[in-house]
Amino acid sequence: MRSGENEGQVFRNGIRVASPSDTSAVLMILNTAAERLWGLRIRQWPRSFPETAVEADLRAGNTWILMEDGRPAGTMTVRWADPLWPGDTSAAGYVHRLAVRRPRRGHGRVLLERAADLTLSHGRALLRLDCAAENTALRTYYERTGFVHRRDVAVALSPGFQLLGSPSRLSISLFEMALR
Repeated sequence: MRSGENEGQVFRNGIRVASPSDTSAVLMILNTAAERLWGLRIRQWPRSFPETAVEADLRAGNTWILMEDGRPAGTMTVRWADPLWPGDTSAAGYVHRLAVRRPRRGHGRVLLERAADLTLSHGRALLRLDCAAENTALRTYYERTGFVHRRDVAVALSPGFQLLGSPSRLSISLFEMALR
């Protein structure tokens, strides 16, 4: 998507493209979710996201924000390639940094439905995402929503992820959903 293509347009269920002016709201949602994960001892994300982690996707129009009662409730980024999925990536959309401010029934599904609609509108028939292999609750959630586990891959962790004595690599589970 080109920056500004859908800017300001609110799609069904209160989802709209996030703009650079939404940086603090997106970071609040991501950091709230990251803190929950760290509290569960799941090292899927850094403990805190810096602004630089979201800037490019916000400028490119790749990040979406879910609003509920005028307040930011969830976010996700959809990209058109992912290095964890080598080979031809032209058939898929890739969901990154899917997060909700408060775990609430339905917000994740609403965001994933928007990602599926967006992916189909770009002529792609697969939706892909990933999570830490140790995050069994999220793996179960993805499978319940129709994603199929494809494989696990090991990735090197950046220093922001590591705690004293923790491993330097993380096992990531890759999931895929056929949209047609």
